[in-house]
Amino acid sequence: MNMRRPTGLNDAPTTDPPTAGGYLRLRDTQSAAAFLGLSKKTLEAYRLRGGGPTYFKAGRIRYAEADLLAWLESCRRTSTSDLGPVEP
Repeated sequence: MNMRRPTGLNDAPTTDPPTAGGYLRLRDTQSAAAFLGLSKKTLEAYRLRGGGPTYFKAGRIRYAEADLLAWLESCRRTSTSDLGPVEP
């Protein structure tokens, strides 16, 4: 059984599932920002102020593709007046 980590985890967005080969697909800040269509500075600002996707900090900052997709989905709106989910 091949236990090596898949290559290309920090490459440009792919159509591979977020957990290709059973491994969590992780991206660095630059790659995560490109995946989301944001600048690196914008993603760093979200991390500082809150409101952005969740991330791992284990020596280096890493974002799981599944978390990026979940955050992107949470930003979905139907109109400019749509405030998104309202918490009770």
